[in-house]
Amino acid sequence: MKYEHSLRTNYFRVNDEDAFVAFMATVVVDRGTLELNVGVDRMGRTTYGFTCDSIIVGAPDYCESGTDEDVSYDSFILGLQEFLPDDEAIIMLEFSKSEDGVWAAGHTIVTAEDSEYTDLVDSASTAAEEMVARQRMMPTANC
Repeated sequence: MKYEHSLRTNYFRVNDEDAFVAFMATVVVDRGTLELNVGVDRMGRTTYGFTCDSIIVGAPDYCESGTDEDVSYDSFILGLQEFLPDDEAIIMLEFSKSEDGVWAAGHTIVTAEDSEYTDLVDSASTAAEEMVARQRMMPTANC
């Protein structure tokens, strides 16, 4: 099935710029391109962000000998975590549309210690249910 997919991140600092750039060069995408962007924060420090017009398949797993074994999305996330300072986070925003018109959107937050994916349709549905439930509990005003 054909689809359109876009991914964009915030700008973030890394603890080893050369190694990070080398790691990102190993990232495999389904089709299309992954582009690494370089910026500067308010403190004059180099920051990075990336965009992708396809789905990120992953990054190579490396065994103890340092040879390429497999490509996995988990290795991609773990690789990102290795380069993040403790006070930094990567926010990856993703949007997809299938050829039959079905949209999907989500975000993944990656820190040095953790990562978490949130489906935006699921989180919006949950938030709407909570709002409606709160409104039902509120007394109505009699005019």
